[in-house]
Amino acid sequence: MPMQIKELIRRVLLGSLIGAFIGVLELWFYEFNLRHGIAAILSGAVFGSLLGLFGSSMLRGIKGALILGAGAGGLAGVVWWVVASPTVTIVLSIAVGVALGILFVWSEGNWKSKKQGKH
Repeated sequence: MPMQIKELIRRVLLGSLIGAFIGVLELWFYEFNLRHGIAAILSGAVFGSLLGLFGSSMLRGIKGALILGAGAGGLAGVVWWVVASPTVTIVLSIAVGVALGILFVWSEGNWKSKKQGKH
């Protein structure tokens, strides 16, 4: 396999594993049953794998990072809603996913210093 494909596969797998682990850590927030546990793990894995897949190209600037966080969070919200079958609407699940995705990406970057060239 070409080196780029190996690197992308590695990033997606690593992002999925880290995202799933974070999903398990956040399980206290959901109902504590098997269905919600699987939903937390899968939605975390989806979010992490999308960051791993698109992160190197989109995390260079704040706009791309926020778009990536919103998109990955929204998709993770859809996955959580489909698996957990909650009583809330899918729109609310997507909105929460988008908001959490944006907050996660925004909080992880030191955008002011990166823009000015300071690290």
